[in-house]
Amino acid sequence: VRAITYVPGPGNPNYLGPASLAAIADQVRRSYGPSGPNVEYALRLAEALRAFELEDAHVFELADLL
Repeated sequence: VRAITYVPGPGNPNYLGPASLAAIADQVRRSYGPSGPNVEYALRLAEALRAFELEDAHVFELADLL
């Protein structure tokens, strides 16, 4: 499987750093990228993980907040 992963670091102006889940959800709600709203991305990621029966508590909790 070939894949591309984006991992933002402190040098990125959009890097939030360590933050509460509520702060992350607030940033996701306000953010848009070249592919569209970040809310849509986060919700589709959670949906895809569930479809593949994969667990990611952080993603699922974020999706629930969104």
